[in-house]
This record gives sequence, structure tokens and C-alpha cells, in this order.
Amino acid sequence: MHASSEPKTKKMKRTIILTAIIALATSFASAQQTSGTIEYEITTDVEKMMQWFMPDRKMDTYSWKNEWKFRKSKAELKFTASETIYEPIVEETTDRWGGATEEHTIYSNKDKNKVCYVIRMMGKLIIVDDSIPKMKWKVTNAMKEVAGHICMSATYNDTIMGQEITAWFALDMPIPYGPDVYQGLPGMILQVDLYGGGQIYAAKTITMSDTPVKIDKPKYKKKTKTMTVAEYNEQVYKFMQDMKKRPGPMMF
Repeated sequence: MHASSEPKTKKMKRTIILTAIIALATSFASAQQTSGTIEYEITTDVEKMMQWFMPDRKMDTYSWKNEWKFRKSKAELKFTASETIYEPIVEETTDRWGGATEEHTIYSNKDKNKVCYVIRMMGKLIIVDDSIPKMKWKVTNAMKEVAGHICMSATYNDTIMGQEITAWFALDMPIPYGPDVYQGLPGMILQVDLYGGGQIYAAKTITMSDTPVKIDKPKYKKKTKTMTVAEYNEQVYKFMQDMKKRPGPMMF
């Protein structure tokens, strides 16, 4: 009996410790600023991504294998206590495969429980207008520093893409937001690891503000057809399946 109850006891102790850490961090940071701007760097290991999506495809057959192994881009998250907007930072590039970054704006309003995505996928404009999706995160006891902040990790089972996502959220920033569509943790998400490490969103600079930064909900024509988050996820899944069938590199 004693041996079988030990794992449960350890699990209970870990849960109590994690809860205490989060509670203390939230209490400590409750009087701090809740508005600002975060710049993220998105690093894509194209070879690792393609191996993750298409394990049977041989990478040695591509002439660009060594030329275009890594791809980097930047994005910005503006946030207040109740709103966020995430958009790419468009830069000039000499990338053989790249041009201007396509539209990819993610807006959320916690008070109204609303999200709005304005995304152009393969030239097609997609508008998502829906309630904030609930992401079932599982907080772990792993910790590390990201952009000068002590972060705790959490995992999420992405059933659309068939992957486990790992997020690192700041204990001293009790704001439930993060880059792109990732949100819902008890602290700001400063890093997200996707596709077995094939793509990583990592905060590089964090600028807090004493006054709320200006955030405007994306505008689109009233007659524009919108979709739900679930419908958008279906579109992403179909898009990725189509990309798998094409020769050459997938465009991440």
C-alpha cells in the first residue's frame, strides 16, 4: 500500500507547489503594469519541419537543403489588461523563397470574449470572428528563463495538427496572452515550441507601458463572410494536407 501511494503523494506535492508558485507570482505582480509590447522572433528549421510533416521524404533530394535550412521572421504583440493584437513585422528580405509577409493579424478581447483573425492563406483572405477558444493546457514543473523572465512550461495536445505544443509563460506577468493564437495560461506566454522544435516563437524584447497601448480591432467589409475558429482549424488542416502533396519545400 505504501509503495502504490507514493506516486500519488509526489504528484499531490508537485501540484501544491505549482499552485503556490503561480499564486505568489500573481500576487507579487498584481500591482505591476499590464500593458505593453512584445517582439517575438519566429525561427523555422525547414528541414526539421519537413521531416516532421513528411518523415518518408528524403531531404537529400533538395538542392536548397543547406541554403535554406533556417528561416527567421518577427512579429509584435501589443496588449492591455483586456485586449491584444498580434501582427507580423514586415522586413525586406533577400530570401530565395520569401517575399512580403502575408496578412496574419490575431485580435482578442477578453472582456467581450471575442477573437478576430484576419489571415491571408495562399492568396485567400480568411476572416474569423468567434468567441475565445479554450485551450486545455497542462502545466508541468519545468522552468527556464526566457527574455529575462522566469517561465514555467505547459503542454497542449493539438489534435488538428497531431502535435504536442509546449509553451513557456512568465510567472511575473499574470496576463493570459501570448503570440499568435496561443493564450489561456496564468502568465504571458514568452515562448512556444511547435512541431517537435521545428518552429519556435521566442520573445526577444518586452516593453511595458504605464498607460494602455492603443489597440484597434481589425476592420473588414460588413458583407465579408466570416468563419468560426473550428472552421478555420479545418481550413488549416486541409491546407497542410495539400502542402504535403506538393514537391519541394513547404512554405512555413
